Amino acid sequence: MKANRRATTQLDKKDFYISLYGSQLLLLVIGIALSFFYTGGPVGIWHSLEFQWATGIGNGSLFAVAALLLNWLLVVLLPKGWLDDGGLNERVFTGMGPVHIVCFCLLVAFCEEWLFRAVLQQLVGLPLASLLFAIVHFRYVTKPVLFAYVLVISIGLGWTFEVTGNFATVVCAHFFINAVLAFVLNAKNRK
Repeated sequence: MKANRRATTQLDKKDFYISLYGSQLLLLVIGIALSFFYTGGPVGIWHSLEFQWATGIGNGSLFAVAALLLNWLLVVLLPKGWLDDGGLNERVFTGMGPVHIVCFCLLVAFCEEWLFRAVLQQLVGLPLASLLFAIVHFRYVTKPVLFAYVLVISIGLGWTFEVTGNFATVVCAHFFINAVLAFVLNAKNRK
């Protein structure tokens, strides 16, 4: 983890944020490209998605509360080293202002849910799409607890998408989880 922590601090702030936004753009481009294997391509997928924002916000909030409670239990019950991601999340969110956190978390939620729920889950099914979601969060692959947590959240998001059929629900849930954790990290590291 020390090598990972060093790698996150070697880029200057501008290059670091370019790489963050670039990675999300890459996921979106991959999702758009893969969507051509689905009937109707990206436009077909877009039109097949439901965007019921009122229920999406409500159900997404409930999902996020459950995920955040699980996160809190892990923090309380497990040794700190088991949950160390190498400092990347601190680097990402400590330097951001509130508007930047909200915008970045919205971007991440949309890009990742588009690729993993709207496209991959339709093409390869929930189990493989969820596993790929966890693997894309590569800094967790060598941390069994963090990897399991992300995998459980991904399976939960996939299942929620299948049950509700509402893309807004999974985008809202993903956004709320990331935003709450980001604001907590931001506040903790500003002290």
